Amino acid sequence: DTDPPATPAAPIVTDSVTQITGPVPDGGTTNDPRPVLSGTGTPNDVINITDTVNGTSTIVGTVTVDSNGNWSWRPGSNITEGSHAYTATATDEAGNVSAASPAITITVDTIAPDTPVISAVGGAPNGGLTTDSTPTIGGTGVNGETVIVYNNGVELGRVAVANGEWNLTLPTQTDGPLNITVAGVDA
Repeated sequence: DTDPPATPAAPIVTDSVTQITGPVPDGGTTNDPRPVLSGTGTPNDVINITDTVNGTSTIVGTVTVDSNGNWSWRPGSNITEGSHAYTATATDEAGNVSAASPAITITVDTIAPDTPVISAVGGAPNGGLTTDSTPTIGGTGVNGETVIVYNNGVELGRVAVANGEWNLTLPTQTDGPLNITVAGVDA
């Protein structure tokens, strides 16, 4: 037997850390420092997983395809922040090695963004008064991030930061104090 096994498909990368879970698309971002890579192959073939970072390729995992034709691998420790390109090769029982699969490239980002800044609540200063029952909350943040606005810990809405700024008109509020806080969510 000198024929190499079929070239595997690009690995599937799955994120299991909230807020966004499930498959990570090629070119996507994950906040999971240990995402699961998986795929299919011929039972008993050995899959070698290669990670390319900054032009340097390293075999980072080896698994055997199970009797149902599936394989999965999870890093034993956290992978580094930044871009990773994963490929897989299959080695059959005769020792023949397939060509490398197409790569799936992901970016690992586990660092939380800075908290957005609140600069206005219905035109009133901190501790001030407003007669507007649907005040607009606004401030600054990082382009592309999402700002979540809360009142007393209850989410009131979400808005994207554009041109370094964000604004959200609140749903109708009843008389009384507002305790507005915000959080930022990156890609």
